[in-house]
Amino acid sequence: MPIGRNTRRYIQQITTQPKRYKAGPRRLSLYPHDDVLVVTMLVANFTTRRILINNGNSADILFWDAFTWMGIDPSRLQPVPMLLKGFSGDMVQLVGIITLSVLIGKAPYTPSTMADFIVVKALSSYNIILGRPTLNSLKAVMSTYHLKMKFSNPMGVREVRGKQMLAQDFYVQELKLQGAGSM
Repeated sequence: MPIGRNTRRYIQQITTQPKRYKAGPRRLSLYPHDDVLVVTMLVANFTTRRILINNGNSADILFWDAFTWMGIDPSRLQPVPMLLKGFSGDMVQLVGIITLSVLIGKAPYTPSTMADFIVVKALSSYNIILGRPTLNSLKAVMSTYHLKMKFSNPMGVREVRGKQMLAQDFYVQELKLQGAGSM
């Protein structure tokens, strides 16, 4: 079956012209990808970046470097006499547990909750790993494909978007840390 003149012209246009994206503040995600969702939230009244959203975690984890950066008094930590199994299979000693406020989104659409964070001294490129307990209390739904998390509040459904390039950079850093820790 012969191809028409208009069809040939269309095929030539889409194969020879560069793709054009709308200019704007939002950066488009590249598909397909297997990137994690990394966001920024307000934790204990500090704008905290590099928060990994992981609905596979049964606990919320705050890393020691972020804890000390926040300037929280270590005497507020409640002791925990147990170990935590890390991503690489090794056991990690817990420093303690602390309850902190978590706000998500931008004002005035900021649902908040109190979260129990397990503070650990371990190497990580993330400051916090947010797991199921806090995601459930925020009534949040995440999509790693779309790199966003949606949540409801009295004003309707709102969303927080992750940044794909940052997620890729942090993932590479995390792999390097895991490799350095196992040597």
